Amino acid sequence: MILQRVSYLAGIEQEDKESKVQVAHSRGVDLIGESLTWEKVSDDIRRVAASDDPVLVTGPSKTGKELVACATHNRSQRAGGAFVAMKGPFMSEIDELTQKLSTTITFLPDKPEETAESTAKALWFAAIGQPCSVALAQSRTLPALDHTSRVRLHGLVAMRLAGIPLAHLTERQSFMGIELLAGPEALIPRKETEIVGRAALAKLHELATSRGKVRVVDVCTGSGNLAVSLAVHQPLCEVWGVDISADAVKLAERNAALHQLSSRVSFRQGDLLEPIRSDGFYGSCDLLVCNPPYISSAKVSDLPAETGSHEPRLAFDGGNFGVTIISRLLKEAPKFLKPASWLCFEVGLGQGPYFARAISKMVEYRTVETFADEQGNVRALAATRA
Repeated sequence: MILQRVSYLAGIEQEDKESKVQVAHSRGVDLIGESLTWEKVSDDIRRVAASDDPVLVTGPSKTGKELVACATHNRSQRAGGAFVAMKGPFMSEIDELTQKLSTTITFLPDKPEETAESTAKALWFAAIGQPCSVALAQSRTLPALDHTSRVRLHGLVAMRLAGIPLAHLTERQSFMGIELLAGPEALIPRKETEIVGRAALAKLHELATSRGKVRVVDVCTGSGNLAVSLAVHQPLCEVWGVDISADAVKLAERNAALHQLSSRVSFRQGDLLEPIRSDGFYGSCDLLVCNPPYISSAKVSDLPAETGSHEPRLAFDGGNFGVTIISRLLKEAPKFLKPASWLCFEVGLGQGPYFARAISKMVEYRTVETFADEQGNVRALAATRA
């Protein structure tokens, strides 16, 4: 617990023996004492709290500073480390949860927005019935918990400690500045995919400026994060998303409905571009965008348990050497693109230079651009139809 690692006691005991304090039990009891010495505070702590139940202690000190501290039944003020400075009335619980998460979970590099503190806050909002993404939780003020919400919160923390992805517990994920529904039906949108998303959006704005209404196809749409975000940020586009997974398509449809885009964004189930081989899609698309599976089949089983055990294998398995799906996409996409239109897609680490060279040798494409992450790794490519 955080109480065991932070000592606030010495200064308080020396300077504030006669401080007026209030003792508030963390489950809601408050104002049990007035004009108490620290010795009396300890007695009240023992009377109110169970052996390991934290108690919030607040009150003005003689120095004029607000005292905010926490203690437990079996750690009196004389034991050292029993009192800890807090930032607000709920920081006792949130700090304790943060400590528990930070010492138990190995946070994954492909989810940089998830830290012990941001995770605790996101679970807090889920527990009170106001689910939001971890990114949005960071900017919100924590509300109070009632007993039911507190029980629910500790249940959610237990599931997170057991390895269930945070986005599956909150059912929310942020992508390109918008809130989306998330779940085990599809890949959880990653921050790195915003690289291809923003590259595609820049091309889309250029196309909309010169052509007006534009047609977009999002291949391997998953949760619909690219399809929906492009439609949110560019009102002149109509988007079709396709995915081989029926469950993913259902989740994508829910995300389109969440943003009231069902009239401009629709989804179809099928393998790669197969669902749009009719209905006049040949040679009619202004932009194709794709976040394909690009991990080699042999390495999918090496994914962290949090990823490999809870997200669909279809979202990761790119076949032999991880290039099967992208190679198919490069071959088939030109049939659907108008001249001087764009194909934008994400690639895995180390794959960018290989695919840039491959595209430069294909007569179907005129130019190729690369987009790198902060470390200089190429993570997305954009190619124009000749």
